Amino acid sequence: MPQLKKNFYVLLVAGFSMLMFSLAKASTTIMAEIEQTGLARVIVHIDQGEGYEKWSRMVSSDEQKLLVKTAYNELADELAVNGIRVDKSYSTLPFFGTKVNEEQLEYLKSLDGVAGIYPVLIERKTQAISGPELKVLPAEIKPTAIDISETWLRGYEGAGQSIAIIDGGFYINHPMLKNKAIGDACFSAAFGGDTFSECPKGQSPQIEKGAASNCAFDSSRCDHGTHVASLAVGNDGLNFGVARGANFVPVDVFSKVTNASICFPDPTPCQLTDSLAILDALNYVNEKLELYNIGVVNLSIGGGAKIQACDDDPRKFVINMLQAKGVITVSSAGNQGLDNAINAPACISNVVAVGALDDDGLVSSFSNFGPLVNILAPGENIYSANTQGGFTARSGTSMSSAIVAGAFAVIKSAVPLSNWKDIKSAVSLKGAPVGRTGLNYSIPRLKVNESILYLQSLDTDFVTNVNNYDDSFFMESKLSFYNSSSDEGAVVLQFFDSKDGEFIGSWNSELIPPNSSRDLFLRDVSFKSTDAEVSVGSAFNVFVESDFEGGVQYLLLNAIDETVVNLTSCRDHSVFPQKVVPNVYPLGDRNFSSILLLYNSGDEEQDIAFDVFNGSTGEALIRFEGQAIKPGSSYEITSDDLELAIDVDRIKPGSYTSQLSRLTVKFGSNFTGHVQHLVKNKRSNAITEFSERCSFKID
Repeated sequence: MPQLKKNFYVLLVAGFSMLMFSLAKASTTIMAEIEQTGLARVIVHIDQGEGYEKWSRMVSSDEQKLLVKTAYNELADELAVNGIRVDKSYSTLPFFGTKVNEEQLEYLKSLDGVAGIYPVLIERKTQAISGPELKVLPAEIKPTAIDISETWLRGYEGAGQSIAIIDGGFYINHPMLKNKAIGDACFSAAFGGDTFSECPKGQSPQIEKGAASNCAFDSSRCDHGTHVASLAVGNDGLNFGVARGANFVPVDVFSKVTNASICFPDPTPCQLTDSLAILDALNYVNEKLELYNIGVVNLSIGGGAKIQACDDDPRKFVINMLQAKGVITVSSAGNQGLDNAINAPACISNVVAVGALDDDGLVSSFSNFGPLVNILAPGENIYSANTQGGFTARSGTSMSSAIVAGAFAVIKSAVPLSNWKDIKSAVSLKGAPVGRTGLNYSIPRLKVNESILYLQSLDTDFVTNVNNYDDSFFMESKLSFYNSSSDEGAVVLQFFDSKDGEFIGSWNSELIPPNSSRDLFLRDVSFKSTDAEVSVGSAFNVFVESDFEGGVQYLLLNAIDETVVNLTSCRDHSVFPQKVVPNVYPLGDRNFSSILLLYNSGDEEQDIAFDVFNGSTGEALIRFEGQAIKPGSSYEITSDDLELAIDVDRIKPGSYTSQLSRLTVKFGSNFTGHVQHLVKNKRSNAITEFSERCSFKID
């Protein structure tokens, strides 16, 4: 029997407020460097004071420049008095780089205008191994073993999107990258006597065509960046990266280092970057994101491994800000083969951390893995462009990160108004779970087309608000499964409590022959692996995993009038124009009453608010505000609830009566989920599906 198609759900914890670096922790790290060399390179976070709230919102880079300049000027005199020289500053970011001794460090810690002090982190390209050079990319080997072909067939290729790829040089004249590079930039810095800029003109910054392409023919310097870029956006008409219709912004941040102790374990000389240069690149992205329509940043680099979120990294602040502007940051998890740790900057909570899969769809032995990893993608023996104009097989989480970055660009082109949280949630929700031997958790594998279908509300694997009635209610619930494929198959159901989203249990079907149906009566369900109590009359949200093409219906049998009603509410609901639910029965209708079932498909608790209108005249009646709905749970609103909320005295004379025939409900919140409108016959107790299912997603 084929492998079951599975869904995996990861709690994504993200916040928009900066968690400031602990000065005590910074002192320990920085003091070690001072004791060794006399001075330590540090990044200082300037306190924006009253400008912080304004700066952190989605304002223009020009306005941010003014705010940063003002904050810096307020601090400049105090720095000069104590001999603290600013070696690096950023036009739109409230940070600067400097070198300090112990006395200067203590002075900075005492200043009200300093919000944090950070050590400078050294980082490398996260490439594991290289394979043999190929003259031609084999037709049977594609750079992405993901469902991207289905996405391309639907016309989604990343057109109009740009990915900022922050790496170590790019051979932009490779056929796969020809005419793909825009906004080339180099921030390869020189400092000390053992670190040299690799910008073509020998100094940073350099911003012009070819600035990120210092690629000698006999050098491997640009192999990594070229391979990564072609995986993300490459297109020579025969061989393709994931977002083959997108452009990329090449940003070179790697310098030549001749100090063997710094290069270790890499051979000397080596190519390294640091967090100062990465901030330079992110500052550039912030300045140019509107000009080049940058929607994704890829960082196939890595520093020290972390076992928990490294939100004490100054780049967290910048990534949050870019995120608020709609930019998703993707980074490689690292190649040390660790089970419960990943590298910086992937460990920053709002970065999408990517691990690697091998050719068999298993976690690669070299890939870091753990709860901080968000998504897995192919990363072993991946063929793509090299700096000689041919193709090379490479392995590493760098390759995986590039594939995910390209996928996000494609998703943004398919669903332009989706935000970073929607996309991150979709790829986590729709990916098939993959685990590592000996560990008790799984990480989802990238599924591009399925993620797009989910965001477009076109997937069909989720049934909401299934009631567990029995004969005492004169109603009985059943799920009916139809196998439309040519092979027999089975389904696995996962039941979740509709009130709080808690997992209740699972159920496995017997094999269902092709072109046939099988029914499941809820009274016959025997849950496995659960201690939860399941009471008659409770309601479930049901996830359906199948290994065949087909469908599912939720049917309610009414024992009084022997009717059968289809109450199916799946995520293939159509989008009702203007998020409106018409023909809601109100207040005292003799025969019918309405029930609105709201489902929260987001990953955060969300408030309910909507406007109610006279369905005949269009007159605004009330603004209804309900309780917050937990993720994965539902909320029921009845005609009685609406009646209690309407203040009759505030309705215009003559426009409202107790026999008002219809209401129109319009949702105008930022709620993510959908609504189901049910109408109950007061005489027969029959319930009827009475509206198209509609998306609550307000962009």
